[in-house]
Amino acid sequence: MTATAVAIDDPRHGTNAGRIAGCACLPCRLANSRWKTHRERQIAYGQWRPFVDADLARAQLTRLRAAVIGWQRAAMLAGLPESTVSGLLYSKGGRAATKRCRQRTLDALTTVRPTIDDLADHALVDATGTVRRLRGLAAMGWPMQTIGQRVAGSHPEHVRRVANDSPPTVIARVARAVRDACAAMRAESPTGPSDTWVTRRARGQARAKGWASIAAWDDIDDPDARPAVGGVDDQPDMVLVSEALAGRAPLARLNRAEKVALW
Repeated sequence: MTATAVAIDDPRHGTNAGRIAGCACLPCRLANSRWKTHRERQIAYGQWRPFVDADLARAQLTRLRAAVIGWQRAAMLAGLPESTVSGLLYSKGGRAATKRCRQRTLDALTTVRPTIDDLADHALVDATGTVRRLRGLAAMGWPMQTIGQRVAGSHPEHVRRVANDSPPTVIARVARAVRDACAAMRAESPTGPSDTWVTRRARGQARAKGWASIAAWDDIDDPDARPAVGGVDDQPDMVLVSEALAGRAPLARLNRAEKVALW
């Protein structure tokens, strides 16, 4: 075993898998020591079961595949070698797929959750939350061109089409970029210290299209959710209210409900 450490960004770094791969750095040695202690304790209790039915692991991989997480990405997210995971699915060298796997392999795969941050960039996801966020920013007074420029890695015209056409799906990279841009822009002023015709036009266009503000949604990503009754101008954005209360946002940006909440 060499003393060469696995790369810092390698999922195996700081784990027993890293030590098995030949890493002798302190985090990997500590992880290996903890694993050995756990193993010895389980053996002493008569509870050491290093192997389990591999069908359990395959069932988890099937669930992840349904959420557009392929086996290679699942291996990376779980911190497992690709050869270990591929052996669960495919025959190799004339041998059938693995019938039993280690308990820690199953445990590692079980920790993988199909969140939007885990999905590959071009995996298709439901566009509901993405469309609502774009429309909600427009309802705040953000011009669509500016929104498009703030969404990393996307062309403004594509962002405009998503908001207007409401496609059933978008790729995960766009969904993440819109989510992050929305989180940053909610607490910012669209045009600086005061309203301008640009923000008033953006709000007017959003109102005419029936676009609800971000604050109107209890769960903005839930396709079955409905916006709170009252329309674009009657929904208080409590993040904006807090910013105005702290003097970081102009009062002119507040709608009627937000002014009521402020006072």
